[in-house]
Amino acid sequence: MCSSYSDTIDAEETELTAEQQTEQPIVKQAEQVLAPTPQPPLIDAQTEPSYEPIKTDSITINKTDRTIEQVSDETVQPTPQPPLIDAQQATSYEPETKPEAEADQRTVTGSGDLGEDEAMRNSEVETAKEEPATSWSDLRPYQIEADWVQLKSGEWLRGRIIAMQDFRLEFYSDELKKLTIKWRNVKYIKSSAPYRLRFEDQTIAVGAIEITPDKVQVITDYDEQTFDRSNLLTIASGKETELSLWTFNITASINLRRGNTDQTDFTSKINTKRQTALSRVTIDYLGNFTEVRETETINNHRLNGAYNIFFGRHLFVSPIVAEVYRDPFQNIARRVYAGAGLGYWLIKNIYTEWDISGGPAYQSTMFDSVQPGQSTEKNTLTIVLSTRFNSKLNSRVDLEGFYIATLGDSSIGNYTHHSMFTVKTELQDELYLDVSFAWDRTRRPVENADGVVPEQDDFKILVGLRYDY
Repeated sequence: MCSSYSDTIDAEETELTAEQQTEQPIVKQAEQVLAPTPQPPLIDAQTEPSYEPIKTDSITINKTDRTIEQVSDETVQPTPQPPLIDAQQATSYEPETKPEAEADQRTVTGSGDLGEDEAMRNSEVETAKEEPATSWSDLRPYQIEADWVQLKSGEWLRGRIIAMQDFRLEFYSDELKKLTIKWRNVKYIKSSAPYRLRFEDQTIAVGAIEITPDKVQVITDYDEQTFDRSNLLTIASGKETELSLWTFNITASINLRRGNTDQTDFTSKINTKRQTALSRVTIDYLGNFTEVRETETINNHRLNGAYNIFFGRHLFVSPIVAEVYRDPFQNIARRVYAGAGLGYWLIKNIYTEWDISGGPAYQSTMFDSVQPGQSTEKNTLTIVLSTRFNSKLNSRVDLEGFYIATLGDSSIGNYTHHSMFTVKTELQDELYLDVSFAWDRTRRPVENADGVVPEQDDFKILVGLRYDY
């Protein structure tokens, strides 16, 4: 039998058929030729890396021009072999998802049953399938007594949400203080406190919020609501305290001169805003006072306010628009008007807001003095037109401005306007340098009892420090 097997090897190529493998002597001789020692696989030119399950129907082993093809895995048992080392995928910081492995039987030359090492490797594969890897950027913070904001860059901020409106999120941090963040740069929000949210269809939802790139989830003690993030318009405080709805900024400047010239100049400007998800209240005050050698030369005060109700992203209604003004050097002891109007945002994005509004008003004017035979009080209907804008030049400089005009008959001056343009520069945290230019004009001033007609125009340049809260 050994002579017969040697003659077979001298031939150029001999293939063992399935029938020949059933003969026990031939199988024993083949096992003598092929040592059963475990060997690493041949390293051939690799094709494109594939993570599909590896299927091996047959293995061909060439040795000194001898080819033995093993078709049946029942005759010769597979010997444990080290796994193939494939090319690895590029590092990714997205959540990893491993495809499910399929159980495939691999046929390898050799004999013997699966060893303990192979069983351990199979156990590790099963564990990896049950617990897929998750990247750190996909983790979420535990709910504590603070609000969390994650930026698109992956950075996390801990603090308190002030409000979100006009595509800007106002956020307060103990370390970074007050921040204004573009809404498009906010990736994720998780709050501990309840907030009031308004959506495009005028739906109002109140509760703790969790906002992802696509969805807004509002969580209360009894239910959960889910909305599309693209429909979110505003976020305001959901607390019952009234103070949490208000913001304030105060600007003040003073100039004292003593010696050859005794002069005192004082200017103050106060702006307050109360904002909810559905409405906004603004109140502005401007006062100027100058005294030279104990004689007043300037003493005027202006207080105006508006109440706006929002409808969608651009339209708003102002059921109340009012102003109180006093300037005896303009022969105005008191001027008051109250009215209503309709407004529209011409520009409303993360950089610039510009709105216009207008409507009828009733105005009452009390003059400081008049010519004999004339009444010191005039009441009439007027038209009030206004425009406001706010533009952010960069992270430190803002531009603000407004223009308010009243149109009436000649008995109250025919046409008057009040306008102001402000450049606000951040110095540190909530402290700003405020430089404003104001222009007041009355087309037909009413002369006083001495026959003096006030000037049509008043110009002011106001420089002061501004504090925002």
